[in-house]
Amino acid sequence: MMTDAPNAIDILARPGGNDQVITKKVLLAALACDEAARLALTPNAETVAAVEANFLGALAIHNRVELDEWLNASALSYDEFKLVMRDFAAVVVVEHHHASLLGPRIELHRRVVTARERRISALT
Repeated sequence: MMTDAPNAIDILARPGGNDQVITKKVLLAALACDEAARLALTPNAETVAAVEANFLGALAIHNRVELDEWLNASALSYDEFKLVMRDFAAVVVVEHHHASLLGPRIELHRRVVTARERRISALT
């Protein structure tokens, strides 16, 4: 598992504030699943299990009884939960694969966002 995976899972699992942010996260996951399949990098059971363990560990869920209780309280089936864990794993795997391509673009996006915020602050 990649070393930044715990942080990546936390970021993916945050509510995001509104449905538009969640929609973008779901789009990211769907595209990551497609890209992982295209590159023959679809996360294996071990990778998905590591993502699941990280996710559940952050919630202090340590056994199947606690998981079942949490799933029931959340109106989720185990299959639905596993689907989301596979989505998260695909994002982590694809992000790791494309890390060298993402680096320069991250800096460009950061600069555009910073310049935008600076401009908005100056206008108000």
